Amino acid sequence: MQYKNLEKSKRSTYIYYLLIGIFAIIVISGRLFFSGEKYGLNYSVYQPDGICYTKIAADISNYDSGLLNRQLSGLYPNIGMADISSLNCESIKARLLYPLLSAPFLRAFGVSGMLVVPIVSYLIMLILLASSLDKARVGIYAKVTLLALVLMSSTYSRWYIANIVDPLLITLCTILIYILTQTNALEKIGGFIPITLIIILMALTKRSLHLVLICGIVLIITAMKSRKSLEINHFWTKVVSLFFLIPFFLDFLIGKFLGKQNGLKSIVNIQQCIQSESSSFCEQVFKSFDSHATLTVLAGTSETSITNQSITDLLLTKSSLLIDSLTNVIQISINYIFVSLAQIFVLDLPLACVFILWFISLPYLWRNLNLLNGFSFFSPMLINLIASLNGTLGLNYRFEMAFFFPVFISLAIRIDEYLRTSIN
Repeated sequence: MQYKNLEKSKRSTYIYYLLIGIFAIIVISGRLFFSGEKYGLNYSVYQPDGICYTKIAADISNYDSGLLNRQLSGLYPNIGMADISSLNCESIKARLLYPLLSAPFLRAFGVSGMLVVPIVSYLIMLILLASSLDKARVGIYAKVTLLALVLMSSTYSRWYIANIVDPLLITLCTILIYILTQTNALEKIGGFIPITLIIILMALTKRSLHLVLICGIVLIITAMKSRKSLEINHFWTKVVSLFFLIPFFLDFLIGKFLGKQNGLKSIVNIQQCIQSESSSFCEQVFKSFDSHATLTVLAGTSETSITNQSITDLLLTKSSLLIDSLTNVIQISINYIFVSLAQIFVLDLPLACVFILWFISLPYLWRNLNLLNGFSFFSPMLINLIASLNGTLGLNYRFEMAFFFPVFISLAIRIDEYLRTSIN
């Protein structure tokens, strides 16, 4: 009898994963055959960023440049072949992992081979999600509900099935959270090895310092909330080393040896404004100060009082510029968050349902703040705030998707508890 129950359980598991695979193939096929512009947005599987990743992969695999340019010009009709050939890809040359993994597929399948890694990343994410729901012993109705929301989400399919680095980065971040929440890696001897490896791979995929820092912040907040002992397995030392020191060190090394990486747009704008690089007004202020200071030095001590006044004026100007820049950043961030949420509610009803359920569940997550619920509670807020500093509208939660994984699991557990309570 026990043997029959075991066989039945295995058969159910096979059917469970088989159905997920079938529906995933349907989603992938739909993206491949019916991509393009929708609602005035670019839903193509061949995104503008993908040109540079393809060119880097072609350099790695010694792919014929003439053939590559012809294939790219066919896929990007709005961009001329001359523009493709002369495209400057310096700003993303440090994003090495995706082109490196895609190089053999580019050789085998041409430019369409750049979609293999994103598709595999999508399937791995679904497997990890299904596995996590299985380990949490979530009932079939809650499983089906959450997996259906993910599979039906146009945001997920839009950014996962595309020739960009984000699918690989999101899946690597998903693996990191899976390791932390499912295996208690920080409590085990040698658990830092897989975590460090994932962090390195993330850093080589795209600048991901903020993602790792969010993980570290969530770990610390959750430990403090649960009053975790500071001595247990050197918890604090591990968190600080793995999620703060190593990421900063990697970010420095990659920027120094592989090329400068893109920063958050709003932060860069503030820095440029203070350094008189972002506007003619800033440039004029600092140029006038430099020329006046030079004349004062040449004139001698008679201009000391004027120079002091100029320095005071400069400091006031700098303070005013900084305040205006910060005010502008806050306005841009609020606008970004509002537009992003509005876009989800207009374009992606399944993901909008997830947002509503997540918001309703916040008090429950706080009251039951284990590590998984900690990620579900804090990481969506933190990634929204950081992503808003980018300021580019219409990205349809492209950057925020890295931390949806724990939200899905927590919501499935909550839905399952509600269903069981209702039935009983």
